[in-house]
Order: sequence, then C-alpha cells, then structure tokens
Amino acid sequence: MRDNLRLLPFILITFEIAVYLSMDMYVPCLPFLANDFAVSQDYAQYTVVSWFLGELCLMLIVGPISERFGRKPVVIFGVCLFLLSSLMCAVTSSFMLFIFSRFLQGSSVAIPLVVGYAAVHESFDDKEAMQIMAVMGSITVLAPTLGPLIGSIFAHISNWRNIFLLLAAWSSISLLIICLKLPETCKERHAIDIGKIFVEYKNIITNYDFCKYTIPMSLSFMSIMIWIMGIPFVIIEHFKLGVIVVGIVQLSVFMFFIIGARITKFLLDKYDPKDILKLGFVISFLGVNIFLILVLFFPKHLYLPIVGMMLFCFGMSMCIGPSNRLAIAACTEPMSYRTTVFTAISNLVVIIGTIAYTLVNSKTMLNLSLAIFVGIAISFFSAIIFQKAAH
Repeated sequence: MRDNLRLLPFILITFEIAVYLSMDMYVPCLPFLANDFAVSQDYAQYTVVSWFLGELCLMLIVGPISERFGRKPVVIFGVCLFLLSSLMCAVTSSFMLFIFSRFLQGSSVAIPLVVGYAAVHESFDDKEAMQIMAVMGSITVLAPTLGPLIGSIFAHISNWRNIFLLLAAWSSISLLIICLKLPETCKERHAIDIGKIFVEYKNIITNYDFCKYTIPMSLSFMSIMIWIMGIPFVIIEHFKLGVIVVGIVQLSVFMFFIIGARITKFLLDKYDPKDILKLGFVISFLGVNIFLILVLFFPKHLYLPIVGMMLFCFGMSMCIGPSNRLAIAACTEPMSYRTTVFTAISNLVVIIGTIAYTLVNSKTMLNLSLAIFVGIAISFFSAIIFQKAAH
C-alpha cells in the first residue's frame, strides 16, 4: 500500500497527460477542423469552450460521488468516459456530435483534477503536497509543451482525427495502470446529501482566504488558455506560417513552465509558499507587459515578443502549487468538495474569458497580447486588493 502511495502522483499523471493532450494536441488543428467541417473560426473555437463546459458540469457532482463510493471507482469511470469520447471525436462526421463528444471528453477531465488532487492532499502533509503538486505540474505541462508540436506534426503528415485515436490508445494503457495500481485514499464514506452539498459549497465559496488564492489564479489560467487557443490562428492566418511553427512556438514558451516548476520545488524547501506565490505573480505580470510592449514596437515579428510569454509562463509555474495548496488548506470541508470548487471556479473563468476572446478576436498578435494583458492585469490587481483587504 505504501509503495502504491508513493506511485500515486505518477499514476494520476498517466491519465492527466492524456487529458491535457486532448486539448493541447488538438488546438493547433483548429484551422483544419474548421475547413473539414465547413464552419467559421468562432465555431471551431467553441469546440474548446464545450470541453471546459463539460469539465465544469461533471465537476460539481464528481466530488460528492467520490466521497460516497471512493476515489478509485470514480477515476476508473472517468478514464472509460475519456476513452469512449475520444473514439467518438475520431470517427464522427457531424459537427454537432463532435461538439457533444468534446463536451463528454471535457467531463472526464474533472476526474483527475478533483478526485486525483483530493487523493494527493489526503495522502501527504502540506510541504509534501506542494512539492508533489509542483512536480506533477512540471510533468503534466509536457502536454502544452510537446502537445502542440505533436499535434502540428499529425496535422502536417496525417489527419487531425488520428490525434483522438492516439489519445484513446494512451487512455487504454492508463486504465490498465489505474486498475492495477491506484490506491484508495478515501477511508471514510459520506452519504450524498444534496442540501448539505450546497451548504458545503457555499461555505467554501464564501471563505475569504480560499477566494484570495483561487480567483487571481483562475484569471491567470484563463490568460494561458487564451494564448493556447489564439496563437494557432495568429501564426497560420496572420503570419502565414505552417502548423509546425505553432508547435515550435508552444514548445519554446512552455519549456519555461517546466523550468519554473522544477525551481519552485527547491524554493519550497527554503521559503514561505506565500512569498513564492507573490514572486511568481510579479514575474508573470512583468512577462505579459514585456509581451505587449514588444508586440507594439515590433508588430511584424513573431518570435521576439514570445520572450515575454516565456517569462510569463516561468512566473505562472511558481504560482500553481502554492496557490492550489493554500486555497485548499484554507477550508475544513471534505477534500473533494474543496478541489471541486477550486477547479470549478477556474473553469468558469476560462469559459467566460475564452468566449469573450472569440467575440473580439481579429487573429492578430496585438489582439492576442491585449486579451492576455487584460486577464493578467485583472488577476494581478485582484491579488493586491485581496491582500490589502486582509490587513
């Protein structure tokens, strides 16, 4: 049991990488998907929104269900749902059915984010949990780092639908590992009481300390998703470059996410997590400002402005582990309820932000940089407001 507990983060990572690849391998292919289904760019981007909407919907109930039946059965269900929806995405010729399949695929995302992270928080103390979250973040960020490049190669040499066949195969392997090795960490079972669930959610949402870490982090995550969703169209349609360039740019940017996450793991041994979080926010805000300034002064350059995005991702990687743990530790409600609300707020902010971006998107780097700047500016100043209000 103890050996399996040590393996717990890596067991979860096998599924989490597949989950994130379902977004990051796929996004560079949005222009090709729009052509194949004969729909507009906005409709193509709504397939991304439907993924987040599916995640949000299942997320609100998956926590209480895992409290009643245990973590492991719910994780197994999530992997099966992901496998089925990936196959549906690969074979359907109907755009509406594809959107529904993406909704189901997104629904399965809630499983590792809510149930899996609850298992980590239950199994380790504060310091260990933050270090594990940082390590998990540095590994799972391989999805946004390598995913776009792999997806771009698929789009270049094959068909974008094969991406979903690959994800189905990956999730099959993940399912086998989870069935054999995933330990059950939920020792106490709680009956499903709808009234109590809403009370618990209300208590978490109205917890000031929880919100002061969750809301700024959610706004920052929204900005990352706007970048991931918007840059393929900027590169392919504005700069008239190939899909492989999309993968190379994303690889360059998110490599700094991995570097930052690894550094954060060591910083947590010496410094207060709150100080690391503050430093991360400052670095990410500085990176976005550099990104916007370079876009303004060098509007015809693609590669120079992404230096700012590299710095932004470096700073963001320093924020994820500490903000997640500090928010979760601020509450006393059942663990899965806390991770549910944390992730639900993040996804609701992403849905609102990405829909707003599609309404104003002009497929230019300036438009993209302004959207990201607005998101990070709101995040940065909301953190300052929460900090001042606390005093």
